[in-house]
Amino acid sequence: MDTRPEPPPEGRLIADAASRLDLSIREAARRAGISYGRWRQITVGYQNVSPGSYAPVHAPARTIAKMAKVVHLVPEQLVEAGREDAAAILADLLRPEPAAPVPPIETAADSGDDVTHNIMVAAGRPEERRIWAGIRERLAATPAGAKLFSDEREAAFWPPESGGGRWGGAPVELTPKAVEVLNSIPADVLCPDPVDNAAARLTEYAWPDRIGMAAAMRGRVGRPTSAVRRAG
Repeated sequence: MDTRPEPPPEGRLIADAASRLDLSIREAARRAGISYGRWRQITVGYQNVSPGSYAPVHAPARTIAKMAKVVHLVPEQLVEAGREDAAAILADLLRPEPAAPVPPIETAADSGDDVTHNIMVAAGRPEERRIWAGIRERLAATPAGAKLFSDEREAAFWPPESGGGRWGGAPVELTPKAVEVLNSIPADVLCPDPVDNAAARLTEYAWPDRIGMAAAMRGRVGRPTSAVRRAG
């Protein structure tokens, strides 16, 4: 073929999404597990077979789905682009895996030991700030998160300072819009760390409690409770 083919709808969709995320082709391809050249061929819709001669490229559904996941697309967008086959696979890729069991967190009321509880809470708070800061960074890299943080009033609530309820500290104030955006992004994107991810998948809890649980689990690293009691 002497005429350069037009990019396919799914190729334009993926390329535009990567551009909005300011994600380079090389990094996007690495995350998708394909080569730089293959990513470029799929998004532009052709490959050069000789000078001035082009061959159309039609990517397999699974490859398209992996690329779409990297740039935070949803199955409905692939359906609109005419790739229902890839949309079905993307839906499977985005389906949450069963959450790993979360160890119960011992509180002062459970143990009768205020000193132990206070040590756990104090240890957890720096981890909460770290987890929230990481979520903010990854959230801002998504189109929905970038739009959220473009509103100064929304951005003013970040990062939350501490967890609420039984996990210690004052309750976190998250706006309804922030909660909506958090719930729209897969937990794997927001919390790639296994410990944080296990807590983030517990959708029956509010986000502040999930992050509080993750921080508390990390705060338990160190001497066991019995050792703390003996030291007291």
